[in-house]
Amino acid sequence: MPETQVENRAVGLVNHMNAAITNVRLYPATSSLIEVSINRLNSFLDGLFAAETSIVYAESEKNLLVQGEPLPEKEQKKPQIQSFLNLLLTFGIKSLTFEQGVTAAELNEFVQLLAKSPENQEDALHLKELMEQRKIPHIILDEKIYIERDAEQSILSGMDISDEEIARAVFGDEAISEEAKQELRELAKQPGWLTQAFQAGVKQAAAAGEGGEAALAERLSKLIDGLEAVSAADRREVSRTFIDAMAEMDDEVLLTLLNQDLNKVFGPQFFEELSNTLDDETLNRLSERIEKMIETAPAESEKNLQQALELLKATEKVQNRFEQTDNKTAESLPTSPAGETKSSGEQLKALFNRLLNGDTEVLPQLTLMEGLSQAVGKLMAGGRASTINALFDRLMEGLESKNPAVKNGAAEMITEMDGSLASNDRLAERIEWSKKLSEWVKQEAEITEAFKTITRQLQGVSETLIREDESDAAAHILEAYQLLETGNLTNDQAIQALAANMLQNLATDDILDALLKDKSGEGEKPDEADIYSLVILGTTTVERLLDRLRDSHNRSERNRIVQVVTQIGDPALSPVVERLNQEGPWYYLRNLLLLLGRIGNSGHIEILERFLKFDDFRVQREAVLAIQNIGGEKAGQKLLNRLDQVSDELKPVVITVLGLMKYRKSLPYLIMSLENRSLGDTKESKAEINIKICEALAQMKDANAVPVLEKIVRTKGFLGIKSHEPRLRTAATKALAEFPSGMNPD
Repeated sequence: MPETQVENRAVGLVNHMNAAITNVRLYPATSSLIEVSINRLNSFLDGLFAAETSIVYAESEKNLLVQGEPLPEKEQKKPQIQSFLNLLLTFGIKSLTFEQGVTAAELNEFVQLLAKSPENQEDALHLKELMEQRKIPHIILDEKIYIERDAEQSILSGMDISDEEIARAVFGDEAISEEAKQELRELAKQPGWLTQAFQAGVKQAAAAGEGGEAALAERLSKLIDGLEAVSAADRREVSRTFIDAMAEMDDEVLLTLLNQDLNKVFGPQFFEELSNTLDDETLNRLSERIEKMIETAPAESEKNLQQALELLKATEKVQNRFEQTDNKTAESLPTSPAGETKSSGEQLKALFNRLLNGDTEVLPQLTLMEGLSQAVGKLMAGGRASTINALFDRLMEGLESKNPAVKNGAAEMITEMDGSLASNDRLAERIEWSKKLSEWVKQEAEITEAFKTITRQLQGVSETLIREDESDAAAHILEAYQLLETGNLTNDQAIQALAANMLQNLATDDILDALLKDKSGEGEKPDEADIYSLVILGTTTVERLLDRLRDSHNRSERNRIVQVVTQIGDPALSPVVERLNQEGPWYYLRNLLLLLGRIGNSGHIEILERFLKFDDFRVQREAVLAIQNIGGEKAGQKLLNRLDQVSDELKPVVITVLGLMKYRKSLPYLIMSLENRSLGDTKESKAEINIKICEALAQMKDANAVPVLEKIVRTKGFLGIKSHEPRLRTAATKALAEFPSGMNPD
C-alpha cells in the first residue's frame, strides 16, 4: 500500500478510535453502539494490516506522527486529530502501536481504559500496568521509534546550520546572512519550530551561567526579541507560542523558566495570560507538573517553583475553576429533604410549581426525587399543552444556567419529557422542541454532561424522523451538528469531535437504508431531503458510503450514492482516489471514475489515464468521460497522446470528446487521419472512426478542415483510392453544413 494510502487509512482509524471512545463515555455498557463501534475499529485495523505489520502513532511537539512521519498541516488541524492528540497528551502517551494480531476484545479493553480520563498524572502513569493486567499484548505504549535521517541533517533547522548555531544567531551572538535570515523566516512558519528553537535557546542561556538570575532573565528576554525578528511575528504572538507549549516542555527547560521572573521576561500579567490561553485540561497538567517538581527540586529552586504555583492559582480563571469544583462537591453531599412532614408526592408537586414559576435552582433536587418519571409521564399524558410548553421553557432557561447541577437537571428532565412524547407518538411536539434544542447546542462553548444528554436525545429524534420518512424535519438537527463538526461555530475541538461522532453514530446501516430507498415510484415526497441528509451524514462516513457503492447490487441505490458523494465533494476526494488503487467490480470502478471526474482536478488526470487500457470497455469509456469532465489543456493533450494506443472500440469515444472539448491542437492529427484513413484495424472500425472525426471537425468549425471534408463529399474516389462509403460521405456533408458559408482555410 503506498505511503499516502497508509496515511489516509491511519487518519480514518483515528476517527474510529474517537467514535469508540466517545460511545463508551456516552452510552451504557450494554449499548449495541459500543459493540458496533469496536467491530468497526477492528475491521478497519484488519484492512490496514493487509499491507502493514504494525500501525504507529506518536506525539511530537503537539503534532501527530503516523509511521514516524508528521501528518500534513491540514490534517493536523482537524478536530478528530486534535481530539486524539489531546487524549495521548492527557495520558502522557508518547507513542501508540497497534500490532498485527490485535483482537476485538483487546480493543474493547483498551478503549474502556482510555474512555476514563485520568483524575491525575499518577492515574495516567498506571495505564501500562492496567493494560498488562487486562492482557492487551498487541497494543504497545511508548515503544521507542527510530526514524532514519541524514546524519548531517538538523531536525530543528532543516538547513545546513545546526540548531545551536541558529540559537546563537537568534541571541545575536553570531551573524548570519540575509539569505539565511529569510530562510529562517520561512522555516519559522512550520508547526513546532518556534517551540523547539525556544527550548534550545533556553538551554543555551542556562548553560552560559554568567551573571546569575538577572543576567539569565535578560538573556531570555533577548531570546524572545530574536525569535520575534526571525518569525516576523510580534512579541505577543511569539510569547503565546511558548505559553501553549509550557505544559509539554522538557523538565530542564521548564525548571529554568520557572526560576525566573516570568512577568519580566514575557511581559506584565504573564500568569494571567497563561491561564487564559491554556484550556482547563492543560492547566491541570501544568499545575500537577509544578507540584511534582516542587517535591524533587533543589532547595534553591523550591521557593521559585512554589511562587510560580501560587501565582498560577491566584489567576481569575483558575480561582473560578477551584470554586466550581468546591460547589460541585457541596452539591453532591446528601441533604435533608425540604418539608420532611410532606409526602413525596406533595414535595414533587411543590418543586414542579416552583420550577414553573421560574425557580430553576430546584432542578438538582427535583431530578433526585423518587417518582419523577411517573410524574412527568402523568403530566405529559394529561396536562394542558400550555403547561407542558411553559415547563419546557423553564427547562430551556435551566440549560442556560452557569450552575452545572441546574444545567444537568434541565437536560435530564427534557429527556424524560421527550421520552414520554415518543411513547405517545407526539412527533410534532418533539420536532418543535428539537428546533430550540438545536439552537442551544450551537451556542454552547464546552462539552458538559447536559450537552452530552441533549446530544443523545437529538440523535434519537433524528433516527425516528428518518425512519418515518421525515428526514426533511430532521434537517435542522443535522445542520447544527455539521456546523459544530466543521468548526464553523466553535473552536472547541472536543465539541467538534463529539459532533462528528454523533453524525457518525447516526449513520447506521438501517438509517442509510431508509435514506437510500428510492421513493420515486411510491407517490411520496421528493428525494431531495433524503439526499441532503445523506450529504451531511456522509461527510463523516464517506468510507461506509463507498463500501455500499462497491457491495450494492441495486443500480438505483448506486446512482443515489454517486449523487450524494458528488455533493459531499472535497472530503470524499482522498477516499475515492484510494479506492481506485484497489480492485473491484467493473460497475464499482466505473462509478469511482465518474466521481473522480466530478470532484477531481487536473492533478488527477494521470489516475484516470491508467484506466484507458482497462480490460472492460465500460470502464475505459467512463475514464474518457471523466477526463472530459475535468477538462482543460492537460485533459485534451492526454487524450490526444493516447488516441493511437487505445482500442478501436474506444477511439470513437476519444475523438468525440476531443470535438466536444474543441481541442484545436488535435486538428492536424485528425485531418491527417481522415485523409489517410489510418486509424482502425478493420474496415468497419475505420469507417466508424472516420465518421466520428467528421463530427468532431464540425464541433470545432475550423476552416482548415473544410478541404478534406469537401473532397470526401465531392469525389467518387479519394486520392485515386476507391470511393468513400455512403455513411462517411453523409457524415462529411452534415459536418460541412455546420460551417459558416464562405469559410476558407488560413
